[in-house]
Amino acid sequence: MMADEAAGAPSYLEMLESLLRMGAEGLGEQFTSRQVGYVLGHQQPDGGFAGRDGPSDLYYTEFALRTLDLLSTDRAAHERVASHLASADPPPDVVHCYSLLACARSLQRCGFAVQIDEQRVRETLAGQALAGGGYGRAGSGEPSVSQTFVAALCHQLLEGTLPESTAAVQLVRELRRGDGGFAEMPGQSAGQTNASAAAIGLLTIVGDLTEEETTGVAKFIAGMQDSGGGLRTHANAPAGDLLSTFTGVVTLGTVGGIEALDLRGVAQFVREMAIADGGFRAAAADGAGDVEYTWYGVGCVALLRALVMA
Repeated sequence: MMADEAAGAPSYLEMLESLLRMGAEGLGEQFTSRQVGYVLGHQQPDGGFAGRDGPSDLYYTEFALRTLDLLSTDRAAHERVASHLASADPPPDVVHCYSLLACARSLQRCGFAVQIDEQRVRETLAGQALAGGGYGRAGSGEPSVSQTFVAALCHQLLEGTLPESTAAVQLVRELRRGDGGFAEMPGQSAGQTNASAAAIGLLTIVGDLTEEETTGVAKFIAGMQDSGGGLRTHANAPAGDLLSTFTGVVTLGTVGGIEALDLRGVAQFVREMAIADGGFRAAAADGAGDVEYTWYGVGCVALLRALVMA
């Protein structure tokens, strides 16, 4: 049993999923069937899901399951994913560790027995842990806010605690910048939307988020909204993108400050990122979609509905 299933208090993932489920209730059949059909079209013969090209990848498989879990009650695809996981390669890094654990969690909830090598997962996580606290990208040795956040999610799924959490929090706070946002890595002088979302997520998980940090990030994220309604990844980005829009809405929707955004503008941007026959693309300049960005689009739609209803 995964840690967040056994604990009395809801985990970060459970809080987010609850908000998403609230917003997904009552979504139109036409929208739902288009997105489900698009995602299912990316399932490979081995049962996994692929991105825009290449073979099955746990990363895209996990995004596919997220979307199907939210929009569909048909679990035929899950059964094929369970078979894929039995023969999938061990996760090579923190991100794929999370993908594996999240896939297993989804499948177990649907009644499919999944055996994963948790010891191998812990060894991979330990390989990216930094001596001074936090986690870095594989082979880099430099602290990364997003890698530390994803590692915290992994540990929450495994056992509920992040090793050396005090040091990890200190690392993250050292990456806060004067604009109120957080940088992804040392040496970066300005805040970034996705890094700020990861930082707030981590501080929420460890229970050490302050009101001042929440207020500062809300102001920073609102400042990343461009005239097209989407959120930019950083101040010098030419336009908004769907990933940054999703992480910004998640952050302000879960910890407060959503009123700082023009939600009508966000909704318009998300609609413009939708592909007519199903799927979502990353940005206006991107003509193609993929399974990952389809999740961000569906997630934005559900979150906006939930926040309006709230």
